[in-house]
Amino acid sequence: VLALLAALTGLAGVGYGVRALMPRGLLRLRRGLPAVIAMRGLLFGAMGGTEAFIPLALTTRFGFRPTTAGLVLTAGAIGWSAGSWWQGRFPGTSRVRFVVAGAGLHAVGVAGVALSLHVSGWLALPAWIVAGVGIGTAFPALSVLVLRLSAPEAQGTNSSAMQISDTLGSSLAVGIAGALVNAAGLNTGAACTAVIAIVAALAAHRVEASHA
Repeated sequence: VLALLAALTGLAGVGYGVRALMPRGLLRLRRGLPAVIAMRGLLFGAMGGTEAFIPLALTTRFGFRPTTAGLVLTAGAIGWSAGSWWQGRFPGTSRVRFVVAGAGLHAVGVAGVALSLHVSGWLALPAWIVAGVGIGTAFPALSVLVLRLSAPEAQGTNSSAMQISDTLGSSLAVGIAGALVNAAGLNTGAACTAVIAIVAALAAHRVEASHA
Protein backbone atom coordinates (compact mmCIF):
# COMPACT_ATOMS: atom_id res chain seq x y z
CA VAL A 1 0.00 0.00 0.00
CA LEU A 2 2.82 2.40 0.85
CA ALA A 3 4.56 1.63 -2.44
CA LEU A 4 1.33 2.32 -4.34
CA LEU A 5 0.84 5.62 -2.53
CA ALA A 6 4.44 6.60 -3.27
CA ALA A 7 4.00 5.71 -6.95
CA LEU A 8 0.78 7.73 -7.23
CA THR A 9 2.43 10.69 -5.52
CA GLY A 10 5.36 10.48 -7.89
CA LEU A 11 3.10 10.30 -10.95
CA ALA A 12 1.17 13.32 -9.71
CA GLY A 13 4.43 15.24 -9.40
CA VAL A 14 5.47 14.18 -12.89
CA GLY A 15 2.11 15.30 -14.26
CA TYR A 16 2.41 18.69 -12.63
CA GLY A 17 5.96 19.10 -13.90
CA VAL A 18 5.01 18.16 -17.44
CA ARG A 19 2.24 20.75 -17.48
CA ALA A 20 4.53 23.44 -16.11
CA LEU A 21 7.68 22.74 -18.13
CA MET A 22 6.50 21.30 -21.43
CA PRO A 23 4.66 22.93 -24.35
CA ARG A 24 0.90 22.43 -24.43
CA GLY A 25 -0.24 19.49 -26.47
CA LEU A 26 2.78 17.33 -25.61
CA LEU A 27 0.76 14.34 -24.36
CA ARG A 28 -1.61 14.59 -27.33
CA LEU A 29 1.36 14.71 -29.71
CA ARG A 30 0.03 17.92 -31.20
CA ARG A 31 1.60 18.57 -34.58
CA GLY A 32 4.75 20.68 -34.59
CA LEU A 33 6.86 21.54 -31.56
CA PRO A 34 4.91 19.48 -28.96
CA ALA A 35 5.26 16.36 -31.12
CA VAL A 36 8.96 17.04 -31.70
CA ILE A 37 9.67 17.22 -27.97
CA ALA A 38 7.46 14.21 -27.23
CA MET A 39 9.29 12.21 -29.90
CA ARG A 40 12.58 12.72 -28.08
CA GLY A 41 11.10 11.19 -24.94
CA LEU A 42 9.50 8.29 -26.79
CA LEU A 43 12.67 7.41 -28.69
CA PHE A 44 14.92 7.76 -25.69
CA GLY A 45 12.45 5.72 -23.64
CA ALA A 46 12.40 2.85 -26.13
CA MET A 47 16.19 2.95 -26.46
CA GLY A 48 16.94 3.20 -22.74
CA GLY A 49 14.30 0.68 -21.71
CA THR A 50 15.60 -1.91 -24.17
CA GLU A 51 19.25 -1.27 -23.41
CA ALA A 52 18.62 -1.81 -19.70
CA PHE A 53 17.64 -5.47 -20.06
CA ILE A 54 19.78 -6.61 -23.02
CA PRO A 55 22.77 -7.66 -20.85
CA LEU A 56 20.44 -9.51 -18.45
CA ALA A 57 18.71 -11.34 -21.29
CA LEU A 58 21.93 -12.30 -23.06
CA THR A 59 23.73 -13.55 -19.94
CA THR A 60 20.88 -15.37 -18.20
CA ARG A 61 18.87 -16.72 -21.13
CA PHE A 62 21.57 -17.38 -23.72
CA GLY A 63 24.67 -17.86 -21.59
CA PHE A 64 26.66 -14.92 -22.99
CA ARG A 65 29.67 -13.75 -21.06
CA PRO A 66 29.38 -10.18 -19.74
CA THR A 67 32.06 -9.03 -22.18
CA THR A 68 30.18 -10.46 -25.15
CA ALA A 69 26.92 -8.90 -24.00
CA GLY A 70 28.75 -5.59 -23.71
CA LEU A 71 29.89 -5.89 -27.32
CA VAL A 72 26.25 -6.00 -28.41
CA LEU A 73 25.61 -2.70 -26.64
CA THR A 74 28.77 -1.25 -28.18
CA ALA A 75 27.54 -2.22 -31.65
CA GLY A 76 24.37 -0.23 -31.00
CA ALA A 77 26.44 2.79 -30.03
CA ILE A 78 28.43 2.49 -33.25
CA GLY A 79 25.16 2.33 -35.18
CA TRP A 80 24.02 5.50 -33.40
CA SER A 81 27.20 7.30 -34.46
CA ALA A 82 26.86 6.04 -38.03
CA GLY A 83 23.24 7.22 -38.27
CA SER A 84 24.12 10.65 -36.92
CA TRP A 85 27.06 10.98 -39.33
CA TRP A 86 24.96 9.87 -42.29
CA GLN A 87 22.09 12.30 -41.77
CA GLY A 88 24.55 15.15 -41.28
CA ARG A 89 25.86 14.67 -44.81
CA PHE A 90 22.56 15.87 -46.30
CA PRO A 91 22.01 19.39 -44.93
CA GLY A 92 19.52 20.26 -47.66
CA THR A 93 17.18 17.34 -46.93
CA SER A 94 14.06 17.88 -44.81
CA ARG A 95 14.73 17.03 -41.17
CA VAL A 96 11.22 15.63 -40.97
CA ARG A 97 12.20 12.87 -43.40
CA PHE A 98 15.10 11.88 -41.19
CA VAL A 99 12.84 11.77 -38.13
CA VAL A 100 10.32 9.54 -39.90
CA ALA A 101 13.02 7.25 -41.34
CA GLY A 102 14.97 7.12 -38.09
CA ALA A 103 11.93 6.36 -35.95
CA GLY A 104 10.94 3.58 -38.35
CA LEU A 105 14.39 2.00 -38.25
CA HIS A 106 14.48 2.30 -34.49
CA ALA A 107 11.13 0.53 -34.15
CA VAL A 108 12.33 -2.28 -36.43
CA GLY A 109 15.48 -2.67 -34.34
CA VAL A 110 13.78 -2.64 -30.94
CA ALA A 111 11.11 -5.07 -32.16
CA GLY A 112 13.92 -7.25 -33.53
CA VAL A 113 15.57 -7.35 -30.11
CA ALA A 114 12.26 -8.40 -28.55
CA LEU A 115 11.86 -11.19 -31.12
CA SER A 116 15.47 -12.31 -30.67
CA LEU A 117 14.64 -13.33 -27.10
CA HIS A 118 12.53 -16.14 -28.55
CA VAL A 119 15.15 -17.35 -31.04
CA SER A 120 18.82 -16.51 -30.50
CA GLY A 121 20.78 -13.94 -28.56
CA TRP A 122 23.00 -13.30 -31.57
CA LEU A 123 20.04 -11.90 -33.47
CA ALA A 124 20.02 -9.06 -30.96
CA LEU A 125 23.32 -7.83 -32.43
CA PRO A 126 22.08 -6.78 -35.91
CA ALA A 127 18.75 -5.66 -34.45
CA TRP A 128 20.47 -3.38 -31.96
CA ILE A 129 22.68 -1.92 -34.69
CA VAL A 130 19.54 -1.07 -36.70
CA ALA A 131 18.00 0.51 -33.60
CA GLY A 132 21.16 2.56 -33.09
CA VAL A 133 21.22 3.75 -36.70
CA GLY A 134 17.58 4.77 -36.36
CA ILE A 135 17.97 6.83 -33.23
CA GLY A 136 21.20 8.34 -34.55
CA THR A 137 19.32 9.45 -37.66
CA ALA A 138 16.31 10.89 -35.82
CA PHE A 139 17.87 12.56 -32.77
CA PRO A 140 19.96 15.30 -34.44
CA ALA A 141 17.07 16.07 -36.79
CA LEU A 142 14.75 16.55 -33.80
CA SER A 143 17.24 18.95 -32.21
CA VAL A 144 17.29 21.02 -35.39
CA LEU A 145 13.49 21.04 -35.56
CA VAL A 146 13.16 22.26 -31.97
CA LEU A 147 15.25 25.33 -32.79
CA ARG A 148 13.58 25.83 -36.17
CA LEU A 149 10.09 25.76 -34.64
CA SER A 150 10.97 28.09 -31.75
CA ALA A 151 10.95 31.85 -31.69
CA PRO A 152 14.44 33.21 -30.88
CA GLU A 153 13.41 34.17 -27.34
CA ALA A 154 11.95 30.69 -26.71
CA GLN A 155 14.84 28.58 -28.00
CA GLY A 156 16.42 28.18 -24.56
CA THR A 157 13.14 27.20 -22.92
CA ASN A 158 12.24 24.71 -25.62
CA SER A 159 15.75 23.21 -25.68
CA SER A 160 15.46 22.66 -21.93
CA ALA A 161 12.06 21.02 -22.42
CA MET A 162 13.67 18.71 -24.98
CA GLN A 163 16.35 17.65 -22.50
CA ILE A 164 13.72 17.06 -19.82
CA SER A 165 11.77 14.92 -22.28
CA ASP A 166 14.89 12.83 -22.92
CA THR A 167 15.43 12.17 -19.22
CA LEU A 168 11.78 11.70 -18.36
CA GLY A 169 11.11 9.31 -21.24
CA SER A 170 14.13 7.20 -20.43
CA SER A 171 13.42 7.11 -16.68
CA LEU A 172 9.77 6.16 -17.07
CA ALA A 173 10.46 3.51 -19.71
CA VAL A 174 13.29 1.91 -17.73
CA GLY A 175 11.16 1.92 -14.58
CA ILE A 176 8.07 0.46 -16.26
CA ALA A 177 9.99 -2.11 -18.31
CA GLY A 178 12.04 -3.09 -15.25
CA ALA A 179 8.90 -3.60 -13.18
CA LEU A 180 7.40 -5.73 -15.96
CA VAL A 181 10.56 -7.82 -16.24
CA ASN A 182 10.50 -8.40 -12.50
CA ALA A 183 6.80 -9.22 -12.42
CA ALA A 184 6.23 -11.08 -15.67
CA GLY A 185 9.60 -11.86 -17.25
CA LEU A 186 11.92 -10.58 -19.95
CA ASN A 187 9.50 -11.10 -22.83
CA THR A 188 6.95 -8.75 -21.28
CA GLY A 189 9.53 -6.03 -20.66
CA ALA A 190 10.80 -6.35 -24.22
CA ALA A 191 7.27 -6.13 -25.59
CA CYS A 192 6.70 -2.94 -23.59
CA THR A 193 9.69 -1.13 -25.10
CA ALA A 194 8.80 -2.42 -28.57
CA VAL A 195 5.34 -0.87 -28.21
CA ILE A 196 6.90 2.47 -27.22
CA ALA A 197 9.16 2.36 -30.30
CA ILE A 198 6.24 1.53 -32.59
CA VAL A 199 4.17 4.39 -31.15
CA ALA A 200 7.08 6.73 -31.86
CA ALA A 201 7.34 5.47 -35.45
CA LEU A 202 3.62 5.94 -36.03
CA ALA A 203 3.69 9.45 -34.56
CA ALA A 204 6.86 10.61 -36.32
CA HIS A 205 5.05 12.38 -39.15
CA ARG A 206 3.44 14.71 -36.62
CA VAL A 207 6.70 16.60 -36.15
CA GLU A 208 6.04 18.33 -39.46
CA ALA A 209 4.64 21.85 -39.25
CA SER A 210 3.87 24.45 -41.92
CA HIS A 211 7.14 26.31 -41.28
CA ALA A 212 9.36 23.27 -40.63
